[in-house]
Amino acid sequence: MIKFHVSVIIPVAVYVVMSLIDKLAKPLSLRNSITKAGWDLCLLAMGITGGVFVDDAVIGRLSHPTAIVYAILAFLTGIFFALIITHLQSIYKDKELWWVSLLSIFLGIVSISIPAYFILSS
Repeated sequence: MIKFHVSVIIPVAVYVVMSLIDKLAKPLSLRNSITKAGWDLCLLAMGITGGVFVDDAVIGRLSHPTAIVYAILAFLTGIFFALIITHLQSIYKDKELWWVSLLSIFLGIVSISIPAYFILSS
């Protein structure tokens, strides 16, 4: 459980604090903030994925070749979800739609839950 705190909870907590500080400098609407948070969580998930799959416990549990495949899949999922969010932002840049924001945050949460799963299961 300590690995989960160090690998996932602390980076997400730092992200929340830094986002609040950023919001003071550049105020965004709630919808834009949620959409941005989804994209940022995808980016954060890719960083966490790198840290998770260098952990000996994860590699030992999955075996080395399997761990590499899972790491690549987790990383590509984060990139794919970030591309979906960016594409939606470019299509609907003049409109603030709630479904775009909610889908963005959902994709970000799913993206970050993938490396979190590997931490919790190791």
